[in-house]
Amino acid sequence: MNVNHASYHPSVLLAGFVLLLPMARELPAGEPVRHRILMVEYNPAGKHRLLEVSPDGQLDWQHDTPGLCVQFERLPNGHILYGYGGKSTGAQEIDRDGKVIWSYRSHCPEALCFDRLENGNTLIVETTPLQVVTVNSAGQVVETLPLTTTDTNFHSQVRRIQRLENGNTLAALSGEGVAREFRPDGSVAWDWGHARWLFQALRLPDGNTLISCGTDNRLVDVDAAGKIVWELKPDDIPEVGMIWPTSVEVLPNGNLLVANFLHGRKEPGAHCFEVTRQKDVVWQFADRSLVNAIVQVSIIDDK
Repeated sequence: MNVNHASYHPSVLLAGFVLLLPMARELPAGEPVRHRILMVEYNPAGKHRLLEVSPDGQLDWQHDTPGLCVQFERLPNGHILYGYGGKSTGAQEIDRDGKVIWSYRSHCPEALCFDRLENGNTLIVETTPLQVVTVNSAGQVVETLPLTTTDTNFHSQVRRIQRLENGNTLAALSGEGVAREFRPDGSVAWDWGHARWLFQALRLPDGNTLISCGTDNRLVDVDAAGKIVWELKPDDIPEVGMIWPTSVEVLPNGNLLVANFLHGRKEPGAHCFEVTRQKDVVWQFADRSLVNAIVQVSIIDDK
C-alpha cells in the first residue's frame, strides 16, 4: 500500500497556508478553512510521486510513479489516472492502495499527458511522431490524431491537451511555445503563441483560452482573435513568488488554482496558490521540507 503518514511541526505547516473562507459553503465568521490537496511532485534527486496533503498539512497518502509525471486526474470513483515517462512510458489508473486498475503502455519516447473522455476512452499523447491516440477500456488504440509542431525534442513537444466540445483537440505545444487547436483531420483551427515552456491551454466556456506561459512567467486569457483580455504577472501577486506557472484550474467559485514550479529555485515561493480574477491571493501552500517542486495541483476538499 502506497500510504505514508508523516508528522510535521504545526507552526511550519501553518505558515505554508493562507486561510480561505470559500464561497462554496458558509462557516461561522472567523473560522479558518484549509484545503486538502493532491499534487504531483517533480524530484529527479529522489522519486517522482503523487502526494495528498490534509487540511492541516499532514502527508496523508503518497504513490511513487514509475517515472516522470506531469499530469494526473482524480476520477469520480476516487481512482487516480496519471501519465508517466522514463524507461517505460504510458498511462495508468490506480486505486487508493496503488493497485493498477487500467493501463496503457506506449512504445514512443515519452507519453506524459492525457484526457479521459466521458465515454471512458482515454486520449494519450505520444511523441516523435507527435500524435494523440484514443485508447479504449481494453487498452486498445481505436483512433489516431496527428499533431504538428516545429519542436523535434520529444521531451518538450507537448505538456497538456484538452478535447473540446466541437470535437477538436487543444494542445499546449511546450517547446514551440504555442497553444494550438487541431481538427479531427489534423488541420489547424486556431493557435496562439509564443511563450517559452508553455504548459497548459484551457478552453473556457465563454470561448476564451486560459494559458499558463511557463518560463515567460505569466497567465493570460486570450479571446478567439488572440487578443489578451486578462493577464496575471509576478508583480501582481508578489506574496507567492510566482516563478514558473504550470497547471491552472478554474475552481467552482471562479478563482484560479495555479501550480508554481520551484525546482532548483532558492527564492521564497509557494508551490501553489488560489487567486481571484481581481488578482487577490486567497490561499497558498508552501512546504519545501515536504515537497521539492510540483507541476500540478488539485483541491480535493470533497474527499
